[in-house]
Amino acid sequence: MQFDSQLSQYRTSAPDAVDWILELDADSQPEPVGRCYLARGSAEHHLLDIAIRYQWRRHGLGSIVLARLCADAERDGVPLRLSVWHANQDALRLYHRHGFVADGAEPGDVSGITGYLQLRWSAKGGQ
Repeated sequence: MQFDSQLSQYRTSAPDAVDWILELDADSQPEPVGRCYLARGSAEHHLLDIAIRYQWRRHGLGSIVLARLCADAERDGVPLRLSVWHANQDALRLYHRHGFVADGAEPGDVSGITGYLQLRWSAKGGQ
């Protein structure tokens, strides 16, 4: 039920976003290990969701996916943005290792109220 609600929200707010199932070859069989939901735009790429199955965390998969997403954003000359729950320390460490920085709040931003932090990666660093 939660997944369906989340998917419905993403399809409403970002109808052109793509939803990937992340797979690894395990004994010549593809094994789903996570998912990634990304909206590519002309001004920015927005990572709506990335999730790695619990048993596959801390194996470098999130870093591999983020490196690819950052490279795609750099190729397109746009920043990569995302939001993360303020208390998700594992995710925050991952994002900071990849050069994500706090993104400036825009008018109407409710991140301080909701508990989500807005982060941005850019090939230009903090710009």
